[in-house]
Amino acid sequence: MSYALSACVVDADQLTRMVGCGDESVVQQVMEADPEAFDYEPDDDELSVAQALRHLVMGEPTQPDDAHQYGYALQALCNHAGETILPDVWGGVRWAAVEDCGLEDLLTQTGPPIALPENDDFPAIGHLKRSELDAALKAARKRRDKVLDEDLEDLLDEFIDWLEAARSAHLDVVFFYH
Repeated sequence: MSYALSACVVDADQLTRMVGCGDESVVQQVMEADPEAFDYEPDDDELSVAQALRHLVMGEPTQPDDAHQYGYALQALCNHAGETILPDVWGGVRWAAVEDCGLEDLLTQTGPPIALPENDDFPAIGHLKRSELDAALKAARKRRDKVLDEDLEDLLDEFIDWLEAARSAHLDVVFFYH
């Protein structure tokens, strides 16, 4: 089975303001903007993405047993507040591709730009602040120049494009792998 890495160019400060704002209209706007993100109905004892979104926006206590749903709720918030860049070559990859491109720390160490329950499941989430983009671009270009595999070069080129889009917009970037 393969997975995808996607990027969302967004203002992380805006995300922080949305989380805990207590504004029910934010929940409704996010759900109306991307109804497919909320189609999945979990088992009776599992939290839905819609419930997780509500917990985040309304500042309600989170449920650590359903940590993955908060990751998907964050992705919906990012899609609403920012611009999601759909993957091309990152659209069907295994974790080994993430490692081969040197991006595993991005997804395992940086975490989400807002506080979420700890999650050992999908989605894996990482982010870069706008102040970190120049250094990340330099490192990604250096890696790309050293790879000998054309597929890895294509993956790194797309990753670099995402970073450049965020830098051009003077925004942060959040990554989701699932």
